[in-house]
Amino acid sequence: MNTNGKKALGVASGVIGALALAGSAFALLRLVDLIFPVLHIARTEWTHWLAAIFLPEAVFLVAAIYLWRKRGPVAAGILLVAVAIGLHFAIHVAGHR
Repeated sequence: MNTNGKKALGVASGVIGALALAGSAFALLRLVDLIFPVLHIARTEWTHWLAAIFLPEAVFLVAAIYLWRKRGPVAAGILLVAVAIGLHFAIHVAGHR
């Protein structure tokens, strides 16, 4: 495989890993809501912001910084997802305010 193919594979693996982490965080939030309905987690917006936005974004940032020198394309893929989720959050907040 040539260098461009390796870089594309690295970016794709970063994107897939980051999306898997974000999806897992959101699924965990939904699972907690199903197991403990008394907490009303599905009805409080700050839990979504914390569990599905801010915590994965912090993990993305730390992972991208850690991987930047040795695995640059993977870090770029992670940052791509982090920026996309951040923009989604900003548009969501701007649309509901």
